[in-house]
Amino acid sequence: MENLKENKFARGALILLVGGLICKLIGAIYRIPLSNILGPEGIGIYQLVFPIFSLFLILASGGSATALSKLVASCRAKGENKRARRFLFQSIILLLVVSLVFSGLFLAFGGPLSSFQGNEKAALGYVGAAIAIVFASVLTAFRGYFQGYQNMTPTAVSQIVEQVLKFVLGLTFAHLLIGRGPAYGAMGAMIGVGASEIFALLYLAITYAFKRKKLDILEPEIETTFSQDLKLLIKQTLPITLNSLIMPLILAIDSFLIVNLLVSSGNSSEISTEMFGVYSGMVNSLVNFPTVFSMAIAISLVPAISYGREKQEKNLDASSVFKLIFYIAIPCIFIYFCFSREIIAVLYPSATNQNLLSLGALLLRISAINILYISLLQITTAILQGNGKSLAALANVSVAGVIKILLTLVFVSGAFGIYGAAIASAICYSIAAGLNIITLRHEFNFSIKFKPIFFIFLNSLISLGVAIGFNYLFNLTFSGLISIIFSLLIAGLIYLIFSIIFPIFNDEELSKIPLGSKIVTFKNKFFNLFKFKKKI
Repeated sequence: MENLKENKFARGALILLVGGLICKLIGAIYRIPLSNILGPEGIGIYQLVFPIFSLFLILASGGSATALSKLVASCRAKGENKRARRFLFQSIILLLVVSLVFSGLFLAFGGPLSSFQGNEKAALGYVGAAIAIVFASVLTAFRGYFQGYQNMTPTAVSQIVEQVLKFVLGLTFAHLLIGRGPAYGAMGAMIGVGASEIFALLYLAITYAFKRKKLDILEPEIETTFSQDLKLLIKQTLPITLNSLIMPLILAIDSFLIVNLLVSSGNSSEISTEMFGVYSGMVNSLVNFPTVFSMAIAISLVPAISYGREKQEKNLDASSVFKLIFYIAIPCIFIYFCFSREIIAVLYPSATNQNLLSLGALLLRISAINILYISLLQITTAILQGNGKSLAALANVSVAGVIKILLTLVFVSGAFGIYGAAIASAICYSIAAGLNIITLRHEFNFSIKFKPIFFIFLNSLISLGVAIGFNYLFNLTFSGLISIIFSLLIAGLIYLIFSIIFPIFNDEELSKIPLGSKIVTFKNKFFNLFKFKKKI
C-alpha cells in the first residue's frame, strides 16, 4: 500500500512538473516578446499591476486549492465522494462571491492605487485585472478538487491551456494597443490574462462533468450538515490563504515602495519604473523558473500527507524530497551566477542598453540564491500544512515578511538602490525557510542528509566548469545564444552522468523515476565493472 501511495504521489508530482515546466517555458518565452512590445516602461507598468492582481487573487482564492485538496483527500480516504463534491460546490460559491467583490474594487480604485504606486499610467491595467480575477479564482476550486483525488492531469492541462492562450491573446492585445502608449499595451496584456482564465475554467468544468460519473460509487451517507462542512472549509482555507498571501503581499508592497523610494533618491519616475521592471519582470521571472519543480512536489505533498494521516499510514520520506530540492536548485544557482549577463542579453534583447544589461546581470547574481530558499520554503510549508501545522507556517513567513519590508526601506533608500530590494528578498526567503525547517525538526522526526548534498555541490562545480569551458570554445565560432544552449546541454549531460556515479541517490530512489530501473541496472554494472563498493 505504501509503494502504491508513493507511486501515485510520484506520478502526480511528475505530471505537475512536466506541466509546470511547459508553463514556465511558455511564460519565460512570453516575457521576451512582451518586454520587447511594451518596452522597459511598459513592462514596468505591467509589473506594477500584476503583483496587486496576484495579491487580490490570493485573497480571493489563495488557500482554496490546498485546503480543498486536503478535505477531498480526507473524504476519499473514507469513501465520501458525495461530501467531496459538496466541498467543491461550497468552494465555488465562496470564490465567486469574494472575487466579484475584488473585481469591483479594481474598477473603482484602480486610479488611486496607481497614483499611490508612483505611476498613474498603471490605472488602465487594473481594468484588465478586474476581468481576470473572477475566472482565475473559480478555477482554483476545480484544481483543488482533482488534486484531492491525486489526479494532477486536469491541473497541469488547465495551466498549459491558460499559458498558451495568455501567450497568444496577451501578445495580440498588447500589440494592438501599444500604439496608444505603454499603459494601453500593459492593459492589453492583462486582458489577455483574463481571456486565458476563461478558457482554462471551461476546460476544468467540462472535465469535471465527465469525470464525476466515474466517481459515483456506493458510499456511506454524509453525517455532517451543509453548514458544518462550510465552517470546516472556511476553517481550513483561512490559515492557508493567509500563508499564501504573505509573499504576494510583500511583492505588492514592493510595487508601492520601490519605485517611490527610487524616485525619492533622485531618479525620475520613468527610470525608477524601468529599474523595477528589470528586477521584478525579468530577474524574478528567471529565478522563479526552476522553482516549478518544488512547486509540483509541494502541490502533490498536501493531499498525499492528508490521505496518509487519515489512513494512519507512514508519510513520505522527507529526506529524499529535500535531496531532490538541492539537486535541482544548486546547479541552477551556479549557472545564473556565472552566466547572468549572457542570459539577460539573450533572453531580453530590449535590455540592450548597457546600464540596464549590467543592472539585470548583477540583480540576477544576487537573486540566484533565492532558487534554493524559495524551493525549501514551498516544500516545508506543504509538509507543515499537510500535517495540520498551517498556523506555524503562517507565523514563520509573517516574521520573514516584516523583516523584508524593513530591510527594503533601509536598503533601497540607502546606498544599495534597486540592489537593496534583491538583498532584502534573499534575506527574507532564507529566514522563512530556516524557521520552517526549525519547526519541522521540532515537530517531526526527519533529517537532511549532508553527504549527498556535498556530492551535489561537487557535481554542480564540475558541470559548471564544463559549461564555462565549452561556452568559451563555442563563442569563437557561434553566436551567444547557440553557444549558451550547447554548452549548457553538454554540462547538463555531464551532471546527469555524475549523478549516477556519485553517491547521491540510492537504488530505491532512482527506481521511482521514469526509466529508473534501467538507470539502476547501468549503475550497478558500472560499479561492478570497476569493482567499486557503492555505499549511500
